[in-house]
Amino acid sequence: MIVSYFRSPDTQRYYHLHREFVRADRDRHYTTTLCNTCHEALVQDKKLPTFSLAAGIDFGNADRIFLPKLTLAEEYVLAFARLFILIIKLAGYQRSERQAGKLGHAIVFSQYGAKLEEEVRRARQQRDTGTYPRIDDLHESLSIVFVGSQVDWAAMVRDTSRNHFKAIKVEAEKIYMWLRALKTFNPRYRDIVIDDSPEMTAALERIPEELIQRKTFVENEKEINIDKLVRQQAETPATTINLAIDEETETESDTYPMSFLTRSAPENVDNLSTPAAALRGK
Repeated sequence: MIVSYFRSPDTQRYYHLHREFVRADRDRHYTTTLCNTCHEALVQDKKLPTFSLAAGIDFGNADRIFLPKLTLAEEYVLAFARLFILIIKLAGYQRSERQAGKLGHAIVFSQYGAKLEEEVRRARQQRDTGTYPRIDDLHESLSIVFVGSQVDWAAMVRDTSRNHFKAIKVEAEKIYMWLRALKTFNPRYRDIVIDDSPEMTAALERIPEELIQRKTFVENEKEINIDKLVRQQAETPATTINLAIDEETETESDTYPMSFLTRSAPENVDNLSTPAAALRGK
């Protein structure tokens, strides 16, 4: 079940805890880990943490129903609202230096003010009755910038199946699996219309090629050198993917955590006596 709870094997009582984080020692004593905010609320203030399961906020866990990991492009196709512009930077100075990563995100009011207002309005809706997948104007929120010469680009784009294009891959089957799950578990998606027509499926499969065709070049030598310098100074494993690594050695660290926003039954209790009492379910 996707809803988050822990059921004690000994007492059969339910607790507002993510069961993946509950551990048992040899004597069957159960412990869990709390973040600083929840610990302070429970232990010091004797109150329910604002964004806890006990308060009714449950992000769920898609792994519990074996949903596949999503790429960035697939996330944007499913998104209730797109509040950020995401630029995928590809660099191809030399083969050994090729890198891919998230260059950054921005909200550009002068160009996208009306569009941003619409997305903010969508984000504030409790439910949506629109049609999904959302592929309209995807290129305005997700794009590719290539730092290097057109010769380098031609060499890189020759094989779009390799790791440096992973972020823009879209598989229609994964999209529909997620939409059906979201419609079932997430109240905000409950009233959506899922368009699984052959035309929409074909449009989804075309997204990577369309994003590639809309790429932007940065091929000025000075800008390339600046990018090299900035990348060397700021590069971290969490923000950059080494494209020289063979795909057979690729690990799960390149994937993104997925969750649902669902609702648990909130506890209308204040000034709680103990943390255990606060987290205990019905």
